[in-house]
Amino acid sequence: MRRALAITVAGLALLGAAKPPSQGSGAHTSPYSAIYCLGGPNNDFRYFAAKEQPDGRLLFGVSHWYPSGAATGTYGVADREGDHWKYASPPDEWDPKDLYPCTVRIWLRRDGVPDVVPDKVARCVGGYGQPMGRVTFPKRAYYRPVTHELDDAEAFEAADVCGDFTGR
Repeated sequence: MRRALAITVAGLALLGAAKPPSQGSGAHTSPYSAIYCLGGPNNDFRYFAAKEQPDGRLLFGVSHWYPSGAATGTYGVADREGDHWKYASPPDEWDPKDLYPCTVRIWLRRDGVPDVVPDKVARCVGGYGQPMGRVTFPKRAYYRPVTHELDDAEAFEAADVCGDFTGR
């Protein structure tokens, strides 16, 4: 009985270390800094990193790998628009065969967990013609605050922070 209690206390300590930033009643707390990782069945994998800048804009990167092997994602700085952030890729970064930029909106749910929602016509970076879909996370997918993962686009792509964390 005593041993089971010790394991429970240790398990709670580990869970406590992975708490996402609290958003309380839904009010935005600043500065926001978080990494979320979620590994799913059949190699479905999601990774999101974001860090609020002093001017209120959000530096972020999002990547979604599908079971088919296709991947979509984007990296950039999103402007604050009321209760969310909005990112639209600069025209010089558009793929010539796309009519629209990669445009995503990032909301923080009441529990501080992000929802990344692309515009329906958004064509973010993707393989095999895969359009970017909504990228959501459960609260348990919180990994830790951002450190160097958003230094630049290459750092975001090279970061392997989620290799040992499945968020399950």
